Order: sequence, then C-alpha cells, then structure tokens
Amino acid sequence: MTAPWSPRACPCCGAPEPVVSGRLRLDAATATATWDGRPVPRLTASEWAVLSCLASQPGWVVTRAHLLDALGDEGERGDRAIDSHIQRLRRKLLAAGCYAIGTHYGLGYVWEGGR
Repeated sequence: MTAPWSPRACPCCGAPEPVVSGRLRLDAATATATWDGRPVPRLTASEWAVLSCLASQPGWVVTRAHLLDALGDEGERGDRAIDSHIQRLRRKLLAAGCYAIGTHYGLGYVWEGGR
C-alpha cells in the first residue's frame, strides 16, 4: 500500500524531503517533528503516519477510513484506534505549543496549522 502523499526525495542522497505545513516540519530523515522551531515529543510510527497524512492536506477533512489506510498494517485497526492516535498527537503537539488538529464530527479530522 502506498501513502496518500508522495514525499519528494533529495536528489543527492535519496532521503525524503521534510513535510512542511505552516509552522510544522516533519523530517523523516531524522525522525523529528518541530512546531515553530520547538521540538514535538517523539512520535510513534502510527502517530507519524497520521500526522503526515493530515499535514500534507491542510484545510481538508480527512476521514477515519483514509487515516486507517495511511496506517497500512501499523498497530491497531478501527475508528477508536484513530481517535487514540489523534488524542496522543494533540497532547504531544500541545507540548510544543500547537493546537492544529480540528474535528469535524461525523466526517473526520482536519489539519488547521498549515495556514
């Protein structure tokens, strides 16, 4: 399964270029996330997949089903698993001063930090 976004690769070393959405920077090469230059506490692989999916589509509602697809075979499955990932992501992002994941009840989640 492929991710819903295609990371660009660095032409010299092939490493994926960071995902930048507003003040969020996700650097897969170093496995670090920062918000406005402040480090976000270490993300799990599942949290990274969910955040990458949301941040690559700022302002768009992303359904739970789409987020489950982004997880691939990682960890738990089901709507409640997505809710748990979002809850932990919000807590970790808040530690860096960010509250940018919005909820559209009955639809899904939206990254609001890309503007």
